[in-house]
Amino acid sequence: MCNFQNYLRLREKHGKKMWDFMPQMFVLPEQNELLKAQMEKGSFWIIKPPNLARGKGISVVDQFEKVPKTTQPICVQRYLMHPFLIDGRKFDLRVYVLVTSIDPLRIYLYDEGLTRYILEL
Repeated sequence: MCNFQNYLRLREKHGKKMWDFMPQMFVLPEQNELLKAQMEKGSFWIIKPPNLARGKGISVVDQFEKVPKTTQPICVQRYLMHPFLIDGRKFDLRVYVLVTSIDPLRIYLYDEGLTRYILEL
Protein backbone atom coordinates (compact mmCIF):
# COMPACT_ATOMS: atom_id res chain seq x y z
CA MET A 1 0.00 0.00 0.00
CA CYS A 2 0.93 3.58 0.30
CA ASN A 3 3.90 4.69 2.40
CA PHE A 4 1.74 7.62 3.44
CA GLN A 5 -0.06 5.39 5.94
CA ASN A 6 3.29 4.84 7.69
CA TYR A 7 3.85 8.59 7.64
CA LEU A 8 0.44 9.18 9.23
CA ARG A 9 1.11 6.55 11.90
CA LEU A 10 4.44 8.15 12.83
CA ARG A 11 2.93 11.63 12.77
CA GLU A 12 0.23 10.47 15.18
CA LYS A 13 2.80 8.80 17.45
CA HIS A 14 5.39 11.61 17.56
CA GLY A 15 3.26 14.70 17.00
CA LYS A 16 2.37 16.94 14.08
CA LYS A 17 5.12 19.46 14.82
CA MET A 18 7.86 16.90 14.06
CA TRP A 19 6.06 15.55 10.98
CA ASP A 20 4.73 18.67 9.24
CA PHE A 21 6.97 18.47 6.17
CA MET A 22 4.36 16.86 3.88
CA PRO A 23 1.21 18.50 2.53
CA GLN A 24 -2.11 17.35 3.95
CA MET A 25 -2.95 13.88 2.60
CA PHE A 26 -5.74 11.32 2.66
CA VAL A 27 -5.80 7.62 1.80
CA LEU A 28 -8.97 6.64 -0.04
CA PRO A 29 -11.44 5.00 0.10
CA GLU A 30 -11.28 4.87 3.91
CA GLN A 31 -10.87 8.65 4.33
CA ASN A 32 -13.40 9.74 1.67
CA GLU A 33 -15.53 11.80 4.06
CA LEU A 34 -12.53 13.62 5.57
CA LEU A 35 -11.27 14.52 2.10
CA LYS A 36 -14.71 15.69 0.99
CA ALA A 37 -14.93 18.04 3.98
CA GLN A 38 -11.49 19.53 3.20
CA MET A 39 -12.21 19.90 -0.51
CA GLU A 40 -15.36 21.90 0.24
CA LYS A 41 -13.04 24.58 1.71
CA GLY A 42 -11.31 25.01 -1.68
CA SER A 43 -7.81 24.32 -3.03
CA PHE A 44 -6.41 21.87 -5.55
CA TRP A 45 -5.63 18.22 -4.79
CA ILE A 46 -3.30 15.77 -6.53
CA ILE A 47 -4.37 12.14 -6.92
CA LYS A 48 -1.56 9.58 -6.80
CA PRO A 49 -2.49 5.98 -7.61
CA PRO A 50 -0.08 3.44 -6.04
CA ASN A 51 2.60 1.52 -7.91
CA LEU A 52 2.79 3.86 -10.89
CA ALA A 53 5.76 5.84 -12.12
CA ARG A 54 6.65 8.90 -14.19
CA GLY A 55 3.34 10.63 -13.62
CA LYS A 56 1.13 7.86 -15.01
CA GLY A 57 -2.34 8.03 -13.50
CA ILE A 58 -1.67 11.26 -11.60
CA SER A 59 -4.28 14.01 -11.88
CA VAL A 60 -5.11 17.32 -10.19
CA VAL A 61 -8.70 18.08 -9.17
CA ASP A 62 -10.56 20.82 -7.33
CA GLN A 63 -13.92 19.10 -6.75
CA PHE A 64 -14.69 15.92 -4.81
CA GLU A 65 -16.91 14.69 -7.66
CA LYS A 66 -13.79 14.47 -9.87
CA VAL A 67 -12.01 12.07 -7.47
CA PRO A 68 -12.21 8.54 -8.94
CA LYS A 69 -14.48 6.12 -7.11
CA THR A 70 -12.40 3.06 -6.32
CA THR A 71 -12.08 0.21 -3.86
CA GLN A 72 -8.31 0.18 -4.42
CA PRO A 73 -6.28 2.49 -2.15
CA ILE A 74 -5.19 5.81 -3.63
CA CYS A 75 -3.47 8.82 -2.07
CA VAL A 76 -4.90 12.30 -2.44
CA GLN A 77 -2.64 15.13 -1.32
CA ARG A 78 -3.07 18.91 -1.15
CA TYR A 79 -1.40 20.37 -4.25
CA LEU A 80 1.42 22.83 -3.56
CA MET A 81 0.78 25.88 -5.70
CA HIS A 82 4.22 27.37 -4.97
CA PRO A 83 6.70 24.54 -4.39
CA PHE A 84 10.34 25.05 -3.44
CA LEU A 85 12.34 25.30 -6.69
CA ILE A 86 16.00 25.23 -7.68
CA ASP A 87 16.73 27.62 -10.57
CA GLY A 88 12.99 27.67 -11.30
CA ARG A 89 12.75 23.87 -11.64
CA LYS A 90 10.96 21.26 -9.58
CA PHE A 91 13.20 18.53 -8.21
CA ASP A 92 13.35 15.54 -5.95
CA LEU A 93 16.14 14.15 -3.83
CA ARG A 94 16.55 10.50 -2.90
CA VAL A 95 18.84 9.31 -0.17
CA TYR A 96 19.45 5.59 0.21
CA VAL A 97 19.87 3.99 3.62
CA LEU A 98 20.19 0.47 4.99
CA VAL A 99 18.71 -0.36 8.39
CA THR A 100 20.44 -3.44 9.80
CA SER A 101 19.16 -3.28 13.35
CA ILE A 102 16.30 -1.64 15.23
CA ASP A 103 17.50 -2.24 18.80
CA PRO A 104 20.15 -0.92 18.89
CA LEU A 105 19.34 1.29 15.93
CA ARG A 106 21.97 0.88 13.20
CA ILE A 107 21.54 2.79 9.94
CA TYR A 108 24.01 3.04 7.07
CA LEU A 109 23.77 6.01 4.73
CA TYR A 110 24.97 5.37 1.18
CA ASP A 111 27.44 7.90 -0.24
CA GLU A 112 25.48 8.15 -3.47
CA GLY A 113 21.90 9.27 -3.96
CA LEU A 114 19.75 10.59 -6.76
CA THR A 115 18.64 14.07 -7.74
CA ARG A 116 16.12 14.62 -10.48
CA TYR A 117 15.18 17.95 -12.05
CA ILE A 118 11.98 18.43 -14.00
CA LEU A 119 12.83 20.44 -17.10
CA GLU A 120 9.46 22.13 -17.59
CA LEU A 121 6.64 23.04 -15.21
